[in-house]
Amino acid sequence: MFKNIGGVAFGLMLPVLAGFIGMAIGDRPALALGFVGGMMAHSGTSGFLGALVAGFAAGYIILGLRKVCEKLPEALEKIAPVLIYPVVGILIMGLLMLCFNMLADGLRDALDPKMKDM
Repeated sequence: MFKNIGGVAFGLMLPVLAGFIGMAIGDRPALALGFVGGMMAHSGTSGFLGALVAGFAAGYIILGLRKVCEKLPEALEKIAPVLIYPVVGILIMGLLMLCFNMLADGLRDALDPKMKDM
């Protein structure tokens, strides 16, 4: 029972870490991106390092999207925080973390070939 509770608690550590790093850089829209990136890091092979990368990437993705959305017409600019930031941001974050998890997997296999079967 205690092992199950601890597993759930530590399973939330990486997404929360990535989410709040992203929120510190890119404000509230980056929180969701950080959570998604942290979950992908937790379920993939990149672990803690992947969560750090996801957090920083989430913040800077939102900052980049804000710069791009400044040039939009005013009608579209109003829906950017609700529609454009989450949808486009999560798409970019998903692709980034997919590539980073593959890179981390290859690096782990190169450093310790016995871990390939695990």
